[in-house]
Amino acid sequence: MNSNLAAKDLFKVMGRHADLLVEAYEHPHGHVREAPETSKAVAELIRLRLLVRDVNFEGAPRLSSTLKKLMDHSLMSTRLKAFNTSLADAVDRIILFADEYIAAKRNDDTSDARMYLTNLDGDIGEFCDDLTAQAEDIWRQISTNFGAASLLKNKIKLNKNALATVKRIVRSLELIDLEHLRSLGNQDRELRGFLSVRLASAIEHSRNDLSDAIVRLNASMFRLTRLAERARLINRLVGHYNLNPSFEPEDYTARLDVPRLFQIGSTLRVVAAPETRNPAMESLFSEILVGLRNEAIPDERQTVDRVPIGHDSPEMSILEPGPFKQGIQRTYVECLKENTSLTGRESYRRFAPSTIPPDIWFYALVAEYNAMPMSKRKFFNLEYDGRLDETFSGNFHAKEVKISPC
Repeated sequence: MNSNLAAKDLFKVMGRHADLLVEAYEHPHGHVREAPETSKAVAELIRLRLLVRDVNFEGAPRLSSTLKKLMDHSLMSTRLKAFNTSLADAVDRIILFADEYIAAKRNDDTSDARMYLTNLDGDIGEFCDDLTAQAEDIWRQISTNFGAASLLKNKIKLNKNALATVKRIVRSLELIDLEHLRSLGNQDRELRGFLSVRLASAIEHSRNDLSDAIVRLNASMFRLTRLAERARLINRLVGHYNLNPSFEPEDYTARLDVPRLFQIGSTLRVVAAPETRNPAMESLFSEILVGLRNEAIPDERQTVDRVPIGHDSPEMSILEPGPFKQGIQRTYVECLKENTSLTGRESYRRFAPSTIPPDIWFYALVAEYNAMPMSKRKFFNLEYDGRLDETFSGNFHAKEVKISPC
């Protein structure tokens, strides 16, 4: 009975001073302004351990860490329910089974604990399967270029709907309180495998997968929108000619200025060099290389020096990677060793050879990550910032790369 009265007293105090608690929660450091009109309220909240004195800020009243965690969890759960009810219900059911399992373990009720653990296993499996099915459905639409629709406007509509769905799912996954799930998992070895490893990994993998889908959908929307603009332009032109069959467009070539190069008496010799870093030149270089391969090798280059083979086996030599490759690999090793994120510019300053440009270094970091097997790639999270080329939409100009340990 005394505990019930204490709980009622605590809730009444929290209700009376809800404005101060909200002010402390919204403050960057969790502090409350201490003024004459709020001194009694602050003292009462400190007495109930809802506020504590912060020694790092001259004893200013601060929201207790326990209450802040509870408010964080409550706020995230409320936002998740408002944003995605079905996902919130699934998470609440998982937390309920985890709490019931912990209570049964404390009471030494083995049969109930086993039942709750089985239900938890089934709910987590259903939750993970649902996330996988949603991601597969989105990627199926992307891979078929929204083949269910034949008209361009319908493809754009499907793309918009898919993009909105993916953003809603990603936002819902971000609202799941993973810290609360991990704290539950730390109380038991079985729960740790379910909540801290299996469920957390599935949520993180689905979030990364859907984030990649957002990039693809944005690029697809850009292409479809550009096609729609060109289609509207063509339709307007065709409609104009249908209404005015005798229309003849004006010859604008006569208005063009003659380049200065051709206005002089004798033409100048134009000297140019190929842009080796321009991706548009790739096809031209490929044709040149094909032509060179088809040419016969000159006689003077066909002479060879035969290597004498004795009875002893030749010495084996091991090809060591160059400083460029070693620097790229060392970036990922140092990321795990230091357990901290490394940006592309920081790793370039520390590990890159002086002859390597920064943009080539960024692309090499991304290429190294893509070349890793899944067993190694799961230890890293790669983020990169950049922009699409204005002319060649397939080219991506990287500005920065960030490698983080998972």
